[in-house]
Amino acid sequence: MNKNKDKLVLRPYQQEALDQIEAAIVFGSTNLVLDATTSFGKTAMMAGICQLYSDRHIVIMVNIEPLIDQIADTLDLVGIDYSILKAGREKDFNPDSTVNIVMSQTYYARADKGTHDIKADILIIDERHREYKTQRTTKLIQDLEPGVIIGLTGTPYDSSGFALHEAEIVSTTSSQDLTNQGYLSPLKFFVPKWSERIDYKKVKKSGSDYSMASLDEIIGTPQHIALIVESMNQLDAKNKKVLVFASTIETCDKLEEALLADGYHAAAYHSKKSKKDNERIMKAFKNNTPYSGSDKELEDLTLFTNEDVEEKYIKCIASVSKLNIGFSVEDIDLGVIIRKMGPRSLYVQSGGRVKRKSNSLTALIEKHKS
Repeated sequence: MNKNKDKLVLRPYQQEALDQIEAAIVFGSTNLVLDATTSFGKTAMMAGICQLYSDRHIVIMVNIEPLIDQIADTLDLVGIDYSILKAGREKDFNPDSTVNIVMSQTYYARADKGTHDIKADILIIDERHREYKTQRTTKLIQDLEPGVIIGLTGTPYDSSGFALHEAEIVSTTSSQDLTNQGYLSPLKFFVPKWSERIDYKKVKKSGSDYSMASLDEIIGTPQHIALIVESMNQLDAKNKKVLVFASTIETCDKLEEALLADGYHAAAYHSKKSKKDNERIMKAFKNNTPYSGSDKELEDLTLFTNEDVEEKYIKCIASVSKLNIGFSVEDIDLGVIIRKMGPRSLYVQSGGRVKRKSNSLTALIEKHKS
């Protein structure tokens, strides 16, 4: 929670979006949704809002854990003081902070217990589309009573594809415009011929998406997984940094096994692995550093302390939904979608994980000479 004298310098399209938000608030708007395409730089926008309204109490509400530290890192860069409300991080919480980063699940669980008292002149809700009018979000808004709500999302519509009801949408530039301006990487699409011959007519629906169990009857078969690996090999995926978007945890594990057998530096990343396992996997993947091993591998190593340990790297991660939203790694070369997707938002969010060009947060900081 560093305090310094750095100033946030937004990119032109981000500054234009911030100007639109400021104008809308001046003219009385109280429920805004910023339509910011994936890789727009939403954490930078949050920092910009915090600097613009530094005299007001601001709550930044998130419902995905990795977003907390991602937002905190950005606020640290520009010296914005904040606290964090999340279960297990009590030492990071100070209700008197002007800016509070809040895990919505934690706040909701404690809302009726009087364990915190946070002021919110402005409530910023990241990934606004995820819980637009759910019971939890409605309760949080009623409890905080913010004067202004600013939602941010790359997909400003509900799971059925309809625009978020009763919100004023603040339009920004498109993903294609950002690509043309050089901020995002252009995407090239590869659709294997074998995938076009698969009959998905019997796959059952579940809400706006497909039934994962029904999808797995096709996707989780050894034959299908072998074809996936074969297609990845055609794209030289062993020498690329790769994200694979799968249907279920079981399929992730099967794909991990197949990729490892084929010589990939791969790992499945999902909720059935321990928190420490996932942290080690993600640290190695993000930083391109050696992977220290799973809990079991580390335990086995204690039996062979005198033997040399071969360094392992992770260049490919297979996941279900943990990486679709709020995941930021700038050197991804290839995204592999191995499942049929129902909601348009899921496809857009997945594609956005691959378009990031470089980490430019430091370029957003203007150092003031003393």
